[in-house]
Amino acid sequence: MYSATTLPAYTMNFPEEVEHLQLCSIGTGKLSSKRKPGELARNNLIRGTLHTLTGFMESVESEQAKLCRALGHCVHGGPIDSKIGSLLESGCGNFLYCRYTQRFTEKDNTECRSKYGSKQSFSLDDLNSFSVLLKIGRRYAAEHVIFQHFPE
Repeated sequence: MYSATTLPAYTMNFPEEVEHLQLCSIGTGKLSSKRKPGELARNNLIRGTLHTLTGFMESVESEQAKLCRALGHCVHGGPIDSKIGSLLESGCGNFLYCRYTQRFTEKDNTECRSKYGSKQSFSLDDLNSFSVLLKIGRRYAAEHVIFQHFPE
């Protein structure tokens, strides 16, 4: 969105200032892609490919987060990685940026499988998980979404 609103080719010509350009990124949630020792060795070609694609998507999301936080003024967002942390309020300030996304835990995963009848490991597209996703989303919003992140 930053590129689309500021690059001359798109002709939107938003001023690059925190007061005029405010971006809010809302994620669908983040599952850990870490695997237990020996688990990858048991993967077949399809599972290995899916794991590789998941890792690729996570690395792209991580780079996107770094760019938005380096170019913008980030007022909320979880840690990107253990080395650089969350980069809150440390960027150039070309726009105000806020990132909301739930990090799902193993406890959330277990609850989906046992309490809500999910047949597989926790999955965002499993309709059996809808009620727990709604509960987790409401809890996340109550704890993290603050309207003062975006001044008028």
